Amino acid sequence: MARMKFMCDTKRCIECNGCVTACKNENDDALEWGIQRRRVVTLNDGLPGETSISVACMHCTDAPCMAVCPADCFYHTDDGIVLHNKDLCIGCGYCLFACPFGAPQFPKTAAFGDRGKMDKCTFCAGGPEEDHSEAERQKYGANRIAEGKLPMCAELCSTKALLAGDAQVISDIFRERVAYRGAPHAAWGADEQALYRDASKPHDGRGKGLKLGKLRGTRPIQQMEECPALKGATEYNADERMIDLLLVSTASFADAEKEAVGFAGADYWRAVKDGQEGVTTSRSPEHGVLISVPGQLWFEVKTKWVSPLGAIAIFGSLAMCGLMYLVVGQTKLSKPRTGRKLKRWSRLDRALHWTTAAMFLTLSGSGLAIIYGKYFIKPVVSLGVWENWIWFAKVFHNYVGPLFFLCLMGVLIKWFRHNIVNMVDVQWFMKFGGMLGKHKGSHPSAGFSNGGEKAIFWLLIWFGGIVVATGLFLDFPIFGQLRRQMEWASFIHIVGALILICGFIFHIYMGLFQLEGALEGMVTGEVDETWAKEHHDLWYEEVKHTLDEPKAGKSS
Repeated sequence: MARMKFMCDTKRCIECNGCVTACKNENDDALEWGIQRRRVVTLNDGLPGETSISVACMHCTDAPCMAVCPADCFYHTDDGIVLHNKDLCIGCGYCLFACPFGAPQFPKTAAFGDRGKMDKCTFCAGGPEEDHSEAERQKYGANRIAEGKLPMCAELCSTKALLAGDAQVISDIFRERVAYRGAPHAAWGADEQALYRDASKPHDGRGKGLKLGKLRGTRPIQQMEECPALKGATEYNADERMIDLLLVSTASFADAEKEAVGFAGADYWRAVKDGQEGVTTSRSPEHGVLISVPGQLWFEVKTKWVSPLGAIAIFGSLAMCGLMYLVVGQTKLSKPRTGRKLKRWSRLDRALHWTTAAMFLTLSGSGLAIIYGKYFIKPVVSLGVWENWIWFAKVFHNYVGPLFFLCLMGVLIKWFRHNIVNMVDVQWFMKFGGMLGKHKGSHPSAGFSNGGEKAIFWLLIWFGGIVVATGLFLDFPIFGQLRRQMEWASFIHIVGALILICGFIFHIYMGLFQLEGALEGMVTGEVDETWAKEHHDLWYEEVKHTLDEPKAGKSS
């Protein structure tokens, strides 16, 4: 089966933008205002070494957009074309952050992450809808591949700089072009002084044995030769994605930099790697940059480190809590309850606690669904259920997040005075809270809040503040934030949220299972005298004069 790719010959591209116009005309029904699937970027415009190149989605073999998409809306066709399902797209922007070429675009930059449905080049292959249906044309544009034709941008390129088709076929064409230009002994090392040295000799500009018909849609796709170089190729490394930018994307290239230097020159390659911005007619932010190297870093860190390690941390926290319960057991009161109660939490305290807890748990659930849902939820539910699930998770997360900020401010204002760290807390930690080692069974001194509670409070304030700040930054992309800032905000948001989740797994465990009597205080607002003496003795001494008399039927 052919592996479909684009390739642009920078020696032939004249910056006419004919490919851009052809793409717009062919896919006009599907393009919302401001979307430009293909662009021409010129580096060193008007200077020696000026070079132009036509860029769109590269249809990567190991597409980063596909790897990071939480809705799992991307897929490969049998021809290797990367398409997406707009019905599944939730507009999160992850594909834009991950794509080195800036191919995914969104029609909106509205508040609460409302970017609309992502759009990108489809290689004129339509989408998941029925071939040539009105729905397909309205959502995705033309489907020329189903007709045995190739993309209109390549069809109408007047200089045949932009080629499209089987990766092996077009790379062979390019090699012969370069060899013909004057470097017969090094197909990728064109001699600038020898280019077109025999211009009087009739030729087709590409070498013998290769006819334009192969690239102009006169031969059905299914009849193209299978690309031997791609057999068994399952992924690109970072350097191979770099060469994708230069539109020569077959998995057989071993040294992308070496190939690229021959393709467009060493200066051009250095400019690309340095993120030099060129001139382009596209109005989309950062479309003058050919390749986003930091975006590649974000993709690698997100998929290979943050997501896997986050899952390990969460499951590891749960496992540690389970192990602690089995080994240490519940910390019970050493004396019987007296039945005399102390008021510990007011109604406002309890309302604030449970509202914050409910928001934290639901935001954690929706966030984890966005990060891990396609691995754990999608395989066990129907496509319709998954579509609604992931959409609701994203919308809920975006709209409830700012409300969590209000709760966080309430927690800080209401309980700050109880959580100022002092030397008593240091002693509490040195004795492991009376739960481990030689201190097991003892009850270190503590005021209203012990060391562990203060640690949880400040974890919530600091990391909660970081998560809220970055979340608001992502929620409101209306202040000129570019991809770089959004990538950093997304990375910090995810890491901060995972740390919070792990911390509160231990907090929930302590309140529900480890400490006898801890939960009832936050449910009823009152704690037993014995519990107060053992866990918060310093606070007990301050408030013992307010003790209630034991109620009838209770132990004394």
